[in-house]
Amino acid sequence: MTRGIQRFLVVLVALLTTLTAWGQVSFKVDAPALTALGQPFRVEFSVDAEPERNSFKAPDFEGFEVLAGPSVSTGHSVQFVNGRKSASNSCTYTYVLMPTEVGKYTIGAATITVDDKRYTTEPRAIEVIAEKQSERPAQGGKAKDKTSAESRISKDDILLRLKVSDTDVYKGEAIRASLVLYTRVNIADVADINIPAFDGFWSQELSFDNTASREEYNGRIYETHKITEMLLSPQQSGRITIPAASMSVRTPVEVQGSRGFDPFFGGRQIHYVTKELKSAPVTIAVHEFPEGAPRSFKGAVGDFRISSRMPSAVIESNSADQFEITISGSGNLKFITAPKLSLPDSFELYDTKIVDNIKASASGITGSITYTYPFVARSAGEFAVSPIEFSFFN
Repeated sequence: MTRGIQRFLVVLVALLTTLTAWGQVSFKVDAPALTALGQPFRVEFSVDAEPERNSFKAPDFEGFEVLAGPSVSTGHSVQFVNGRKSASNSCTYTYVLMPTEVGKYTIGAATITVDDKRYTTEPRAIEVIAEKQSERPAQGGKAKDKTSAESRISKDDILLRLKVSDTDVYKGEAIRASLVLYTRVNIADVADINIPAFDGFWSQELSFDNTASREEYNGRIYETHKITEMLLSPQQSGRITIPAASMSVRTPVEVQGSRGFDPFFGGRQIHYVTKELKSAPVTIAVHEFPEGAPRSFKGAVGDFRISSRMPSAVIESNSADQFEITISGSGNLKFITAPKLSLPDSFELYDTKIVDNIKASASGITGSITYTYPFVARSAGEFAVSPIEFSFFN
């Protein structure tokens, strides 16, 4: 399992649990991104502190009928660690809403006051769709409840996409590939994550911001979670296909029990539905370099600069000195070869020393490489050294 996947799993758990740093107050809203017309759902506003009395103010629930709420629940816990006492408080305000029309709506910001400081939640987008008859809860035994739960998760509710920054590039040109989970339902856990091998590419895993975000795709609003992000550089020309990635997810679905719907507790049953996901294969068209490149071109692709530090103009015979060449910029620095240095026959050239300072990020590879050419001048006289030439394609 790669580090990127481990980071994603940690964030997925963090989405389900409030993690609060010392001295900070978290005030959040929890509501589904998708619901069906005529289907009641819950909206919870939770704060991990003790709010001031009567300071909570709910937003306008435009487009929804309020069936119940607010139901207020509070929590208080005390811990003793190494003889030290610590206490924590929490408060949750729960509403049960019923959609009144199909469409896209936004639940506005709620406000609350803690220790004379005002906090607000982020607005929450909710899409209301027309529920199909086959998606309505089945009544009866466990088998019907399971079927009902599975029918509530459509094939478009959870997607796995491999997104690339470009599909038409030259050999050696870097692109960014991101494996992203799109969901319109809650995710309990993930398993069996399979990342493609990226054959035909040089690849490097990137660090990335793994905070969940919201994105509109095919006219629908999804919550997105980045699983991994790679920097790819094609090493051959032609059409290269990146195979499908795959994973399985388990999502909790609330179904109506035999006692009917109770806005808070009665009659609710939770079933877990497992979905196997696959991303679509992605094909990259890779072009060969144009004809007519200079002889000094060795496959460097990007935007570079060259600088040098020359040896002394006058040196003693049989003494040592060195040429130093630095190539800096952005591009496929990891594949650049040392520029050729031609010295007179009476100069004894030793092995080239290479020091690099290269950083890979979502925008590509940047940095510098310094080549040091040590030599010994064996004979006295005046000598001319040919220019050092470095060519690159941008």
